[in-house]
Amino acid sequence: MVIGYGNPLRQDDGLGLRAAEILEASGIEVIRCSQLTPELAAAIADSNLTIFLDAAADLEPGVVRCTEVTSEAASAWTHQLTPGQLLSLASMFGNTPRAVLIAGGPISMDFGEGLTAGGEECARRMAAAALRVIAGELQPSGVQPLGHYA
Repeated sequence: MVIGYGNPLRQDDGLGLRAAEILEASGIEVIRCSQLTPELAAAIADSNLTIFLDAAADLEPGVVRCTEVTSEAASAWTHQLTPGQLLSLASMFGNTPRAVLIAGGPISMDFGEGLTAGGEECARRMAAAALRVIAGELQPSGVQPLGHYA
């Protein structure tokens, strides 16, 4: 399962959505959404591997990072969850699949539709990283950037 999320009205905050769109065009089934919600937990529990695709403001612009997701406690008072919180909710359905977060550093998160040129390249590298994870060619390290757009 691949879940791409973000805000398409904030330029490169839509990196995860665009990376998911690229994967979908290559025949991979994806879910695209603006945020992670509890309703996704059942679908995640039905998978063996879940890949989350998102922009990460803590990354340098254009950097792509791949990290393993671990379960974390979810708050009962929110509708927006982190990948780890959603993974924890999936365990209620009897399965906690392996999960990976592929994050890209946005060039700009100003108001506006469409990615920047650097954001488009970053989304393509995020999609390529997802394909490598699916094929078993890339193991999440948590620290190694996979590329940079200057």
